[in-house]
Amino acid sequence: MSTDMWEKQEVVRLLKGAPGTQYQEADDVNKTIMRDWVKSLLNKQEITVKFTKADGTDRDMKCTLNWDLIPEQPQKTSTTMRVDGLVTESKKPRKAVLKA
Repeated sequence: MSTDMWEKQEVVRLLKGAPGTQYQEADDVNKTIMRDWVKSLLNKQEITVKFTKADGTDRDMKCTLNWDLIPEQPQKTSTTMRVDGLVTESKKPRKAVLKA
């Protein structure tokens, strides 16, 4: 197994808190060293973490700290309303009320 592949697998284990990781068995100084190492990897590349959600479904989550690897999200539309001279922002547009 290549060093790069081992590093990715260890990062996944660290992020998942999997049992038997070097991180769990390390003292505070070595935990700090490993956290810094994980941060440096995440600053360079994307890691995929696989886990089971509370509802029992499996999820693949991509993790990175490198902003160049994070795709832009479309802007969400919102509405603004005036209430007593204050401008408030609503996350969802209100539904029209049908009158009988």
